[in-house]
Amino acid sequence: KMNKTLWLWAVVSSFLFINCCFCLTVEFGGVYQECDDGECAECAVPNRLTGGCSCPIGFSATCLSHGVGTHMCVCQTDSLVSGGAYGGVYQKDDDDDRECNSDVVCRVGNSFNNNLCNCPSGYEPQNIKAFVHGENKQCNVTGSTISFCFNSDKSTSSNFKGIFQRDSSSSCSVGNSVTSGCECPQDACAWISANENNNRVATTICHSSLASPVDPSTINGKVMFGYQAWFSTETDTHETGWRHWSAGVIPSGSTVSFEIWPDLSEFAADELTATNLHYSDGTVAGLYNADSPTTINRHFQWMQTYGLDGVYLQRFVGELTYPPTLWMRNNVTQNIKAASENYQRTYSIMYDISGVSQDTLFDTITNDWKYLVSEQQITNSPQYLHEGGKPVVAIWGFGFSDPNHNFTSDFSLSVIQWFKDAGVYLIGGVPYYWREQINDSRPDFLQVYKAFNLVSPWAVGRFGTTNDFHNLYQQVVAEDISFCSQNNLAYAPVVFPGFSWSNLNHGSP
Repeated sequence: KMNKTLWLWAVVSSFLFINCCFCLTVEFGGVYQECDDGECAECAVPNRLTGGCSCPIGFSATCLSHGVGTHMCVCQTDSLVSGGAYGGVYQKDDDDDRECNSDVVCRVGNSFNNNLCNCPSGYEPQNIKAFVHGENKQCNVTGSTISFCFNSDKSTSSNFKGIFQRDSSSSCSVGNSVTSGCECPQDACAWISANENNNRVATTICHSSLASPVDPSTINGKVMFGYQAWFSTETDTHETGWRHWSAGVIPSGSTVSFEIWPDLSEFAADELTATNLHYSDGTVAGLYNADSPTTINRHFQWMQTYGLDGVYLQRFVGELTYPPTLWMRNNVTQNIKAASENYQRTYSIMYDISGVSQDTLFDTITNDWKYLVSEQQITNSPQYLHEGGKPVVAIWGFGFSDPNHNFTSDFSLSVIQWFKDAGVYLIGGVPYYWREQINDSRPDFLQVYKAFNLVSPWAVGRFGTTNDFHNLYQQVVAEDISFCSQNNLAYAPVVFPGFSWSNLNHGSP
C-alpha cells in the first residue's frame, strides 16, 4: 500500500530475521454511512480509517440498507482472508415484517460465499436489526436483518472485533460475542439510524482502526521505509519550483521525471497543483507538495492502517546550504515529527551525503544535527527511534566507489566518530559489496564500515530476477550476516519493489 504516493525502499531492521512482536490481520477496512434521501448530510458518518465516506485502498464497499433513507457501507477485501475472523456480510428482509412481498428476500448476498445469504463454513452470523422501505415507498417500513459473519476465536489476531446493537431505550439488544456485552474490546465505529416510526437502533461495529503502536525504543524487528519527501510544485511556499515530478517545468507527457502515477483518490483539491496532464475524462491532473502537513499526515495514517513501522527521513546534505531547499527540509522534518506522534509511528534522520564535497561535509552535517537536536528537538519526540537509549541516525554514502562519494577512509571515520561521541546509534548505508570491498565499494574501507553500529547494504539494482536474488543471498547476504555476528555489527538488509528511471533518463530501463 505504501507504493501509493511515495518513492520507497524498505530496510528490514534485524540482526538475522524479523521478530514479529505483533502480527495483526488487517482484513476489515472499516464502515461508513451515507444518506440517500436528502434528509441528512450525504456522508453521515465517515470511515475512521479514511476520514470520509470511502474505503482504504485494497478494500471495496458492500452497501446495505441500515435505516430508511440511509445505507451502511462495509469495506472488505475481495475475497475471504484465510484464517481471519471476518467472514463477510449479508442482508435478508424479514418474512413476518414484509407487507410488500411475502417471500424472504436476500437483499445483499455475501460475496465471500457465492453471494448467498449465509456465512462461509467456520463462521457464525452476528445479526443486527435494520429498516428499509418497500420498493415503491408506498408500503410500510420493512424489517431487515444484517448479518456479519464472525469467528470470535480468531478475533485476537484480526482487526475485526465483533458488533453490538442497542435499541431505542438504549438497552443492549444484541451483544458482542467477543465481550459478551454491548462494548468493544478496542476502537469502534458507531452508526445510528431511525425508521419512520422513530424507532431507533444504534449499531456499533468494533474494529481496530489502528495498527499496534510502534515501540520507538528499539530498531530491532522493524521494517523501516526510506522517505525522500522531495516532490515540490511551482506553487510551494519555499520557491523550489517543480522538482522530481519534472525538472523545473510544469509536468507534461514529455517532461515527467517519475515512473508511477500516485494514487490521489484521497487528496483534496487544495492539496494539488495543476499540471499539463489530463485524465481519460479530460479533467486536469494535479500533483502534490511533499512537505504539506496534510499529505504527510495521510501517509502516516496509511502506515498506521497497514501496520508499517516507520521511516528513515532522508535529509540530503547537498540541499542544506541552499535556503529554499533547507526551508523545505526543515518543514518536512517538523511535519514528520508531528505525524509520527499523531499516528504512533517512528522515524529517524538519514543523511544522504551524495555529491557533497569532503571540504564542506563535516561542518554541514554536524552543525545540522546540532540544529535538529537543539532547535527542532527531534530527539525529544516520544516517537523518535532509539536503540539502547541512543537516538538513531543513518549516514548513507560512505565507501561507494563512484565520483559522487569521494571521501577518504580517514575523513569518513572522523565523521562517524563525531556522531558516536555525540551519543548517537549510527547506521551506515553502505555499498552492497562492502565486506569484500569490491565492485561498488572502495578498497581499504572495511574499518569504516566496522565503525558503524549497524550496516545496511544498498541492494537496489543489484539483482533483477528471483534467481539472481537467491544466488546473491548465499554469496553475499548470508556471508554478511556471519561477518556481522563475528564483529558485533547489526545488519539490516534493503528490499525494493523494482526500479526504473526511464522517464528521468530517457532511453534507460
